[in-house]
Amino acid sequence: MSRITASFPLTADFRNQLSAYARHFEEFALLDSCGNTAYGEPAFDYLLAAGAYAVCAPAEPYQACAVWKDFVNAHGDWLFGYLGYELNAGLAAISPPEKKLAHVPALRFFAPIVLIKVAHNRVDISIQPDTICDKPEQIYQNIIETNVEAVISAYTRLNPVISVDTYTENVNRIRQHIIDGDIYELNYCQPFIAEQVDIDPITAYNRLCAVSKAPFSVLYRFGEQYLICGSPERFFRFDGTHMYSQPIKGTRKRGTTAAEDAQLKAELSASSKDRAEHVMIVDLVRNDLTPYAVPGSIAVENMYGIYAFEQVFQMVSTVRATLQPDAHVCDAILQAFPMGSMTGAPKKRAMEIIAETEQLQRGMYSGAFGYFTPDGTCDFNVLIRSMFYHAHTQRLTAWAGGAIVYDSEPALELEECYVKLAGIVRVLQPDT
Repeated sequence: MSRITASFPLTADFRNQLSAYARHFEEFALLDSCGNTAYGEPAFDYLLAAGAYAVCAPAEPYQACAVWKDFVNAHGDWLFGYLGYELNAGLAAISPPEKKLAHVPALRFFAPIVLIKVAHNRVDISIQPDTICDKPEQIYQNIIETNVEAVISAYTRLNPVISVDTYTENVNRIRQHIIDGDIYELNYCQPFIAEQVDIDPITAYNRLCAVSKAPFSVLYRFGEQYLICGSPERFFRFDGTHMYSQPIKGTRKRGTTAAEDAQLKAELSASSKDRAEHVMIVDLVRNDLTPYAVPGSIAVENMYGIYAFEQVFQMVSTVRATLQPDAHVCDAILQAFPMGSMTGAPKKRAMEIIAETEQLQRGMYSGAFGYFTPDGTCDFNVLIRSMFYHAHTQRLTAWAGGAIVYDSEPALELEECYVKLAGIVRVLQPDT
């Protein structure tokens, strides 16, 4: 049944009122492009999907892939959710570590009751019929009458879970795997934790959007679990014909002056180490898209492109392919998952070594959050530059990592982790 839809004018404080309105829902996703046009004109300025009339949340990764595809087939509507990193257990028979920092399903998707999309100074509100009594007009009125109150959010410090010595030992262990010929490159990540911290997720998300201005930002809530994400990386987009993936590999911090910025950008562009890391992942992504691509359609655009974000410069390439006419987009997504930039090459062996080395399940981190539209197109980010918060236990976690290659130096790799955490650290500290 078609959604009930109406359009309304955009008011001055609508973004803040919309995030406050989201508090009424036990499950919602607030997506924000943060005005970032690094990847071209975004599909919307921001969007709220709220309430759930259908949910897909299989606990076991071995069953999740088939269940998810059936769910997508059964609902020709907007769908939102995430694919967790440990879904690789079902996709590639990877045995995940036993230890977890968060207990979340392998994937979770929902079909929203209310969808509110803002683009080109217009507010489009649609409702799934037979779910709630409110009409779009009433929802719009409720939002613009919402009082935006300052909600106190605690400030905190994230602490590394592993020591510098352990991190160094693990990097050297990974380098030995490279010397032995097991792998060429591996994305090694480490978690950071704050315990007993009473943050307000919506306030933290709004601060992260302001600080990072990341094009694939999302705040996702289901029950007591919150994902607070400021991702700059696209995992997979499908426009109805073409598949796109835009891997990131290569990072430099931003400078404090225009001259320093230019120097750091040029340094990243010319770095043979970063280019070597990058081309391996681009080749891996091309390989991931091949099984469901029309033969001969895979192309790489803007190879080694340097993109400027608020805290960092990133090296980004675009891999494009045409989906085979008889292929299902879910199969293509799962074939490419997890993102090559968060695993390594060869991919399966890299994931095995990741499980052995990190010894903690990543959960949502380095998975993907995204959405499907009613016409079958989709867009997914890579879940990096993110915080994960459980409102009951009051545990806040974040992860950071980078590519380890033969000539990696542990101290520099550790420094890169902190550069990538810079936006989150700013969110969690009071303004000075």
